[in-house]
Amino acid sequence: MQRGALSWRTGFIALALLAWVSGCAADHNPVGLEYGSGTVVVVPSPDSLQSTWVLIGPDSYSRDGVGVQALLGRLPGRYTITWGDSNGSADTSGETKILSPVGAITFTQTLKERDPVARRFDVKDFGAAGDGITDDYQAIQAAIDACAGGGLGELSLPAGSYLIGEVLSLKGGVRLIGYGANLVTVANTTHIDIPPGASDVKISGIQFKTRNSKRGTDGRAAVRINSAEMTPAPFDIEVSDCTFTDLAHCAVSGALCTDVWVINNLIRNVGEHGVYAAAGADRWMISGNIIEGADVTRDHHAGIKITGMGVTVSNNTISDVVGTSSSFGIVVEYSNGPVSIIGNQISGCREGARIGYTSNVSIYANLFRDNLLDGYYGDVTFRSAPGDGNGLSNITISSNSFFGSSGNKQASVFYHVDSETAESVLISGNTVGGAYIDFFGGSNAGFEIVDNDAH
Repeated sequence: MQRGALSWRTGFIALALLAWVSGCAADHNPVGLEYGSGTVVVVPSPDSLQSTWVLIGPDSYSRDGVGVQALLGRLPGRYTITWGDSNGSADTSGETKILSPVGAITFTQTLKERDPVARRFDVKDFGAAGDGITDDYQAIQAAIDACAGGGLGELSLPAGSYLIGEVLSLKGGVRLIGYGANLVTVANTTHIDIPPGASDVKISGIQFKTRNSKRGTDGRAAVRINSAEMTPAPFDIEVSDCTFTDLAHCAVSGALCTDVWVINNLIRNVGEHGVYAAAGADRWMISGNIIEGADVTRDHHAGIKITGMGVTVSNNTISDVVGTSSSFGIVVEYSNGPVSIIGNQISGCREGARIGYTSNVSIYANLFRDNLLDGYYGDVTFRSAPGDGNGLSNITISSNSFFGSSGNKQASVFYHVDSETAESVLISGNTVGGAYIDFFGGSNAGFEIVDNDAH
């Protein structure tokens, strides 16, 4: 898994957060603040990974968290952070800093490379042909079974095209690494299933393809992280540096699973969502991916869809997600958060990001461009409905840049159905060019719009 020093992107995020909070007035109490007026910023590195942490502060304050977060409204005093070990060896010793009134402090951490895996396997040694004709399912599954158990093991897929007639079940402790390898399904189905209880799994460097790209609606994914109620949740899963092209369904999806990293993948023209963190998904990092295009015959699909919680979406490039009507670069629905959307570039979609029936979402330091097609919606839109018990609350949109096409007066942030279901929505410190902030279908009650630079 990728390790390294603090990246420039991570540094940019930290600076953007500090610039934003330093501009807040001392008596301002924006979204979801609890007591004071100080800010604590947590920035693990590299930014493509999430690290767990525990923060202890004044007045018996305690907060468990994952990944990059900005904690607003904190009392002055002594704060101590303890880092966890998430997909890497971290310095888990505590660090203490003093927060002044109306001040800001930043905690940073760098993950280091784990010890290399001791056991290595090759699918060719188990009879896999990789010729694009032979069904290699049994050979690859036998190699996975042999690699599982006894600590971490790496299973290599050498260059070739591996046809599989059934779904592969990837066991805990297996790192499936492709070296110029294509994994091709015969039918319109899942390539790899990660079953309940599997942990410490990595899939990297593989091109996922299918012989039958006919679109369907049954929610399959090329990589499916699979769990159910009353079963052990899969955890510590990485999908990285893979290519997903012209698939019938999602590239990666998961529900009821924790500590998942979807990083640095290319996802192009999939039939459903590019990445889907479904209900029960917790502590996901979706970072550094390129997501392009979508099935233009489908409705209500997204580059990234989130109904889970504890999700960070950072530094992705999402473009041209256009369907028959509602389609999104990023959509967050029916989630209690926290969800952080940081440093992404989103362009050419019907809607850049939609926040619906959701609470505890932060959208900052993103670039939105030309997300208005055929006069339909815009960059960031909201959705809630009366009487459904799922309103909008604790939403922050700050330090973003919104730009419309030349001559196209684009809506940058708008749309709210029922004003009675919005509470503590802050839109502040954004740069708006060739676009505007507006509402229709309801009022702006519950919204605070301040200090945006529109031109």
